[in-house]
Amino acid sequence: MKQECKVEPLAALQENKIAAFDMSARDFLVGEHGRCENPRLYRSVEPRLVRLHRRVSRKVKGSSNRDKARVRLARTYENIGHRRTDWLQKISTTLANEHDAIIIEALNVAGMKRWNGGIAKSVTLDFSWGAFVRMLGYKMAWRGKQLVTIDRFYPSSKMCSACGAVNSTLTLADRHWTCPSCGAMHDRDVNAATNIKREGLRILSEKGINVIKPTTNSTAGTAGINASGNPARPVTSMARVDERRIHVL
Repeated sequence: MKQECKVEPLAALQENKIAAFDMSARDFLVGEHGRCENPRLYRSVEPRLVRLHRRVSRKVKGSSNRDKARVRLARTYENIGHRRTDWLQKISTTLANEHDAIIIEALNVAGMKRWNGGIAKSVTLDFSWGAFVRMLGYKMAWRGKQLVTIDRFYPSSKMCSACGAVNSTLTLADRHWTCPSCGAMHDRDVNAATNIKREGLRILSEKGINVIKPTTNSTAGTAGINASGNPARPVTSMARVDERRIHVL
């Protein structure tokens, strides 16, 4: 009988090895010190899919030419799925190896499908947010690490990370905004990532997990700052994927 591998969760975490990310349709993941670009695996070949669909529709039903066109279309969709799975496996493994805890929002993906076509294509077809969260969850658990999800109603984007005021007038189109209470200027996604991390640290504390703050002269950590004052390891570097190893269409 196959036995499950039981890994004891880490009881103490280094704060500079805890990362928080805001999901962005354009950038996939946005952290406090970097971004990981949306691979656009579906939309990069969408014009080809349109042509293949058109060819299928123009063939005579029941003909061998229509069958051939349908096979070409099906194989294209299959290759997109293989590329997406390959990319997600690589990036989720990299993130799980790099961090002791990762904090993200619990998003309503089903709702996004209904009200915004652009976001829907990103979260379901370009990078598949649901599959990414599942992969990241079990890979973190295998390593005894923490994946913390923040309630989707937490106002991470509308809350000022400097003073805590909530800007209820903020819309999805506002990518940069100034806090009306304290005057702090924010990048919408970076501000959200900062608030997500703060809330995640609170949740970890409630779970009884000890979060160890770095010393003042420490230069280690993915989300830390190196000696020159620049981001030590931005998301784009941390989560880089070798595109040559991804199946091509």
